[in-house]
Amino acid sequence: MIEDSSAPDPSCPRESAWARALDPLPSGRWKQALTGFTYPFRGLGFLRREPMLLPLAIMPAVLNLGLAVVGLVLAFLQAPFLVGWLWQRPQATDLGTWLLAALWVLVAILLGALVATLWLVLVYAVAGLVATPFTDYLTEQVELKVLGLEGQDFRFGRFLRDMFWSLSHSLLNVLAWAAVMGLLLLLNLVPVLGSVVFGALSATATAYFLAREMHDGCMTRRRLAWLEKQRLVARHAPLMIGFGLGTMVLFWIPGFNLIMLPFAHVGGALLYCRLAHNGHAPLERKG
Repeated sequence: MIEDSSAPDPSCPRESAWARALDPLPSGRWKQALTGFTYPFRGLGFLRREPMLLPLAIMPAVLNLGLAVVGLVLAFLQAPFLVGWLWQRPQATDLGTWLLAALWVLVAILLGALVATLWLVLVYAVAGLVATPFTDYLTEQVELKVLGLEGQDFRFGRFLRDMFWSLSHSLLNVLAWAAVMGLLLLLNLVPVLGSVVFGALSATATAYFLAREMHDGCMTRRRLAWLEKQRLVARHAPLMIGFGLGTMVLFWIPGFNLIMLPFAHVGGALLYCRLAHNGHAPLERKG
């Protein structure tokens, strides 16, 4: 549980514009959960006040949306060719062939819809991967502005190492979430009550793992191992679960999550800065 009496780190200069962003966190689980819930939305506010960083948030959304649109267009344009390769389109000369031609068109539409759906699932699956170079740099800039740290010179080797570190930990995070969800599914074997408990616990677990993912860039720059990242999130569970629930609200609108992903990362960086400044998370970055 986070103590209210933690003193700010004197080695970390705070900028006057972000003084409130580094205040000690409130005591009490519910207050912490409510505070965490606000941080994904604070990410939007931060970028509104720092418009020079907006391109870093917009670019991954544009790339992901572009991939989705191109895939959708190609799916429906190519579906007739795919169906024609297996079944030549009937020529409508009478009622029977007209019905066959209508069936052929329906099959082409359904195939296009299927391919488009599979493509969208793939885009959603790799959205985080596409956004990683942008969100990592974006969250680092948040740290520099809020904590007043000095920027590090760009080194391609370090960039690749951070990318591998972050992506491998994200994969482990997804696998851990899937394992937890698999166990929770067993609750549905209990009639009625089991489904209610499953709904509550699955939402809580998803919020927890989502919060860990949104803080990954900041923790990776401190070279935290995967288990160390999990322990940090677990130590501040009410705060992190609240943050994850707020992020889930942003992601509830279909397609909107492609746009909101970088803003949630910014909210995670703001929250990490507050934790680090008050001694609850590692502050020093490692090259």
